[in-house]
Amino acid sequence: MRTRSLSRAVAAGTAVVLATLAACSSGGGAPSGDPAAPTRGGTLVVAKNTLPTCLDPSISVTGNDPGRQTVDTLVDQDQKTGEIVPWLATKWTESPDGLTYTFTLRDGVTFSNGEPFTAAAVKAGMDDAVGFAKKYGQPSSAGNFLTAYASSSVIDDRTVQITLKKPSASFLQLLSDRTMGIIAPSSLGGSYADRCSKGVIGTGPFTITENVKNDHITVVRRPGYAWPSPNSTHGDEAYLDAIRFVEIPEASVQTQGLLSKNVDVIVDPAAADIPQLEATGVKINTNNSEGVPSSIFPNLTRAPMTDPAVRDALQIGIDREEILAGAFNKFTPQVTSALTPGVPGYVDLSSKLKYDPDRAARILDDAGWVMGADGVRAKDGQRLKVIYEWYFAPVQSAVLLVQAQLKKLGFDIELKRVTLDQIAAEGKGGDWDLRMTGRPRPDADAFFAHYGAASLFTSFTADNSADLQALLTKQTSETDVAARKATIGQIQNLIVDDGYGFPLNVTVRYGASAPNVSGVKFIYSGYLSFYDTTKSAK
Repeated sequence: MRTRSLSRAVAAGTAVVLATLAACSSGGGAPSGDPAAPTRGGTLVVAKNTLPTCLDPSISVTGNDPGRQTVDTLVDQDQKTGEIVPWLATKWTESPDGLTYTFTLRDGVTFSNGEPFTAAAVKAGMDDAVGFAKKYGQPSSAGNFLTAYASSSVIDDRTVQITLKKPSASFLQLLSDRTMGIIAPSSLGGSYADRCSKGVIGTGPFTITENVKNDHITVVRRPGYAWPSPNSTHGDEAYLDAIRFVEIPEASVQTQGLLSKNVDVIVDPAAADIPQLEATGVKINTNNSEGVPSSIFPNLTRAPMTDPAVRDALQIGIDREEILAGAFNKFTPQVTSALTPGVPGYVDLSSKLKYDPDRAARILDDAGWVMGADGVRAKDGQRLKVIYEWYFAPVQSAVLLVQAQLKKLGFDIELKRVTLDQIAAEGKGGDWDLRMTGRPRPDADAFFAHYGAASLFTSFTADNSADLQALLTKQTSETDVAARKATIGQIQNLIVDDGYGFPLNVTVRYGASAPNVSGVKFIYSGYLSFYDTTKSAK
């Protein structure tokens, strides 16, 4: 199937796309003898507006639902309480100084290629993550988060000791993130291109068998799997035979595919289509992606975003209530801070984010930005022109509303649609003034992905945001809960007050499932899991 090429035929009619999808969508699995038992078998067709460009979850987790099905982690977070619970590690101890963690590993676990899961494999993965940038000349998500890691020691096959350079209040939570999924040592020696295009060998319930760029990715059930997360509802192999992730950029084609029973699940369907889907019996699962909300980040390396007045005006020149009403739906809560409410240490800063276009205009006036006859402000011969980069299709309506709102204040906003590959290539450089993105992780260390000096998503460095970098370092090593929360509160206030970030919306992930599909769920960190998913006959 070629969903990319077929999607281009939409102008001539969507029937071709849906007919092709029908050929890919198998029926449900065979019912068991027990009518109450879950159905086993079947291929699930999952539509996404874009497929991930890298399948190694240690490198990139953005949109990487396929890669996340292939790995497990040492620990997990309880879906209801957020408590850290055992998984591949059955127990652990922490030294009094918070620098040493000793993990006892589960026996009988293997990687999908038959390699045994051992302490040496854990050590190899940790060392690979922190040495990744030096080895490949590219950053990795795991490496960006393991700033406190010092070393690992193999005590025996079932015991590994991890030593930190400094205490890390969020270390165990980090280990529950699929970024830290355990990878087979044989995969760690692969090239960067292979790790991204082919994925990696993990201990998870599925394995990747096919990746056709911009078209589809197929994962199949792994025989013999028997060590799921305690959040799971069963304990042996996954129910599904396979999952086929297909790229369908057009929301209308996704929706028609689901309604015509050629697609089983839509990941993040268009908000405007949800009422129509619900009316036909489609099940909508939602998850507030806790962490850094979807935000706009300024490029602090060039004008006009180096001007604090421009950033101050922009912060209160965005009408977030209009954006919520015009671009999202009933499932989306109002953004109220630089963190989402589910993160420990969150503070409500909604009063500082309140829309005040008159005050925003005065700030620009006082700073010397004079409104021109063409409706665009200028200062010392420089027009208030801003290049606004964005990449995630479902936020297009929000992007257009921001453009219209800031135009009223005298901004000339040029929209620039990019891909994640382009952002990664540009890094801190590139031709942009604003960039929109976010990071789900239910801990304040999520700040590092975008506000940290090592982030390639944004422009922050130790020089242009020294105050922010100092607070980020302080909070991650603060082991006193109350003191850490206070520092996290300072960070949120600094981000909003100094215009280091412009919170736009709480990212809500949606899973729209056909009536005959059950068990599609979001894990605690906001990613989809299909281990408990079943598909019955249509």
